[in-house]
Amino acid sequence: MKLAIVTTYPPGEMFLQTYAYHLVKHLAQHEEIHELLLLTDKSSTSKDVSFTTKGCWIKVNQCWEYNGLNNISSVKRAILKAKPDAVLFNLRLLSFGNKKLPAALGLLLPKIIKALHIPTLVVMHDVVEQGGHDALKFEHTKLVQYAYKKLGSLFMQRVLKADRVVVTMKSQKEVLQNKYKAKNVAFIPHGTFEIPETPSFNREGCNRVLLYGTFGTQKKVVGVLEAVKKLISRTDLNIEVVIAGTSSAFTPGYLDRVKMKYEDMANVTFTGAVEDYEVPAIFKHSDVVVFSDNDVSAEFSAVLSTAAAYGRALVLQDKEVFKSAVDSMGYKALYYGYDEENALEIVLEDLFIDYEMRNAMGIHNYSVIRDYPFSKIASLYLKMLKDIINGTPDKETQKDNKTSLKRNITVLK
Repeated sequence: MKLAIVTTYPPGEMFLQTYAYHLVKHLAQHEEIHELLLLTDKSSTSKDVSFTTKGCWIKVNQCWEYNGLNNISSVKRAILKAKPDAVLFNLRLLSFGNKKLPAALGLLLPKIIKALHIPTLVVMHDVVEQGGHDALKFEHTKLVQYAYKKLGSLFMQRVLKADRVVVTMKSQKEVLQNKYKAKNVAFIPHGTFEIPETPSFNREGCNRVLLYGTFGTQKKVVGVLEAVKKLISRTDLNIEVVIAGTSSAFTPGYLDRVKMKYEDMANVTFTGAVEDYEVPAIFKHSDVVVFSDNDVSAEFSAVLSTAAAYGRALVLQDKEVFKSAVDSMGYKALYYGYDEENALEIVLEDLFIDYEMRNAMGIHNYSVIRDYPFSKIASLYLKMLKDIINGTPDKETQKDNKTSLKRNITVLK
């Protein structure tokens, strides 16, 4: 199989780029694939395809630009010239730009390529209804926000014209099936890029809270810092907080403002941007990973998998969308009511006092994520691609469609 992959790609530390790197690394090792063509964003340096493992021939074509208006024609031209057996799109809503027009135009590509009778598979890491609308929150009026949401839904419908669409969270799948009546959507877990060696779980007396990711839009830190501050003031617990990551492009300077506000608070570390090689140490030396997210997103799914891979205890807001994400993977976590006074403070206290419970949670999460190595995730994508090429219906979507049909028949009765 000659496979083309349309994606953003390293250099860069964005979650989508890291996902693409590991996807390419594992797909290249399959004998069924004899050539990979990466159709990537343009950058000033060469793309990193130097893997230590053996694999097929990989060709890189930097053929599209972030916020570029000619991406449809340049990607289409590259695909027609290469004549691949199938095209895989690794996307999020803002893959092609943070400006509305280039972002929207880029999302037309799966439908356009399918119209050329080339099998298409889209891996969609966010949806408009769940965490995929950061930019909308910073429009000036509710009317403009509403208009862009409607536009986002319209272009989401175009993405769903691909042969198959994969999401990494079950709640996203339910949204696409319920709202858009999509019958070609499948759920494949995010997986873990590397299975680390068994982490140290017996960390009695260690109280380090980790917040990881991009902050200011979906993810805030003030509530966590206030909870820790209160907990320290009324107990003898020694608690550290590590805020690993950067401010969102939509909220520049957010972390700088937080850092100034809490400069008198001891044991708070702002790491700034995190390189790939730094990730293991950051998670290994933490005890509890707090998800202060307001909604699920591509980043949320990636951080959740990473925290589980390093056997950490998980703390999330008490929202159905988060419970669904945790339960669908079989993880264990504790939840706090965001609007409940002292709720997060109490949850953290329980975890730091009862270290056996905290360690048991970490051991369980580590055992679960071992079932989802990225080699397995890549194999699932390859099988799906072969099914599309051969015209074989996907068992998961077929099962969902039969369930939906039975439900509709029951209603009619």
